[in-house]
Amino acid sequence: MVTKTPLRNENGHSSPASDALRGVASLSRDILRLVELQARLAKVDASAFAKRAILPCLALAGACMLALAAFAVGLLGTAQILSENTNLTEGVAQMIVAMATLLVCATAGVIALSVIKSSTSPLARSRDELVANYQSIADALHRRDQIGPI
Repeated sequence: MVTKTPLRNENGHSSPASDALRGVASLSRDILRLVELQARLAKVDASAFAKRAILPCLALAGACMLALAAFAVGLLGTAQILSENTNLTEGVAQMIVAMATLLVCATAGVIALSVIKSSTSPLARSRDELVANYQSIADALHRRDQIGPI
């Protein structure tokens, strides 16, 4: 029969195993309380952030819409100036300005995509590491099956 370590010794005092068990239990309770408090704090902080950030976010969205409208007016003004200083009609000048703007936007988009594509290289490294780990586990399981049950 397997002997068990008593939690109390002959004198009725707690044993070192009992003290260690109480210490681990106390530490576990403290960690759980800390996690719960951190979760509550995060919820309170997120709520406070949302209350403070909603108005500035709305203002930023409004400013972006106004900037887009101003950009359109600026493009029309550029087309007007182009038509007044050349022998182009207003419609042709507007089309030239629109095409030039689309060319700038396309160039910026291509550059942005290439930067985004190159910035994913750390993710590829993680993916490769995950695949290697998966393959290692699969190989180990396959070898274990060839050896037989342990």
